Amino acid sequence: TRVMIISGARDSVVPPGQMDELIRVARSRGARILQDPELAHPYQDSSAAIHRHRQQNVASFLSQE
Repeated sequence: TRVMIISGARDSVVPPGQMDELIRVARSRGARILQDPELAHPYQDSSAAIHRHRQQNVASFLSQE
């Protein structure tokens, strides 16, 4: 199963430090990891451009075979 983990430095709901172990294990199993200093928690991004950046990454991941 393919997995993508998104972690944003501006996420105050699930801070990046709480994602460390999940990211480490997921990466070791081949997951795609997106860590971005501009991202907040989903749908709480600070601008429409940052939100589009997130959605483009998700769409790219989902369209891969």
